[in-house]
Amino acid sequence: AYEQRAISRIALRDYRLAIADLDQALQINPDRAQAWRARGEANIALGENKQAIADFTRVVELRYEHASV
Repeated sequence: AYEQRAISRIALRDYRLAIADLDQALQINPDRAQAWRARGEANIALGENKQAIADFTRVVELRYEHASV
């Protein structure tokens, strides 16, 4: 629910509230790559580039961890 609301808030350009929702979603499920990606996008929109890089890095880590080799 938090992640879906955050996606809607990003569409409305309400990035700070989107990040708050994504923080809640990630507390519930820290392995949700889509939530990390969305938070990275919101951080980019706010000019929080270092945090965005950290978020996108986590996406890559999660996708690598869950990749079938």
